[in-house]
Amino acid sequence: MIQTKSKKATIIEKFLSQLSDQFNKNFYWRESQQKLYEMKFAQIPDAFLIESFKNFLIEKLGRDLPTVPYVYEFVKNQRGFEKHWEYYYRGGEYCVHCRTDKDGYTGGYRNVFIWGYKPDGQLSSRLHVAKCNCEAGITHQGATYEELIDAMAAKHPEAQITVSFWDGTRIIDSKSQSSFAWEKRVVAGTVARGADGYEIIWDHPFWRSSIGIRILQCNDIEVPEEWIAEAEYNTASYTAARGIKRKTDNKRKIAADGYKGPTMRSIGAIL
Repeated sequence: MIQTKSKKATIIEKFLSQLSDQFNKNFYWRESQQKLYEMKFAQIPDAFLIESFKNFLIEKLGRDLPTVPYVYEFVKNQRGFEKHWEYYYRGGEYCVHCRTDKDGYTGGYRNVFIWGYKPDGQLSSRLHVAKCNCEAGITHQGATYEELIDAMAAKHPEAQITVSFWDGTRIIDSKSQSSFAWEKRVVAGTVARGADGYEIIWDHPFWRSSIGIRILQCNDIEVPEEWIAEAEYNTASYTAARGIKRKTDNKRKIAADGYKGPTMRSIGAIL
């Protein structure tokens, strides 16, 4: 069966042919470079690559044979280069559990939190970062989060180990799943230990704040609508109050400096 070359492979082959003619390189050099170039420029669109290679031959080709990193750096600095082309792995997109953007171009890591007692009886907590086991994440260096969990569980069998994951609407952080966070709230007086776990102390004002409401929502605990409205109003009022305070402080500083001339107005005041 005859295998046809991809358009990108043909683009790279023509570019390398021009380099080999310029620097008197043989067929074996072109073959070795072809694979490297195809890997390095795999995610850059063909039209952009053609224009970038043309610009390189016109603007940058000199006495020394260019290396792959040197050519890539030139292409990366061309106008219109998209950042995600640099991070998009050939194995595929990053999965919903580890991506750090909406399209899956960046990511690859999961947070793993361990909390429990050491052999000496002291409480210990530690946050780790390990690569995801998805097609793109597995290309990173180091152990996967599953391998890390197995190693920690063998060393600390009584410890509580949690890992970050996507619940369908958001990433649930590993630390927030742990009893560590709830024990902190026991000390703060916002929850109490109950027979079946932790019990919310609903009278505590913390749960009516925007942060408290967010914690309840992340743990799928129903929040009264009037609490949400109250928190949104308080947040807006606080933001407005900070703005007024900032303007007042600026006026005081100007007065303290002894400046008597006109002051700059905001765009809103001008319009």
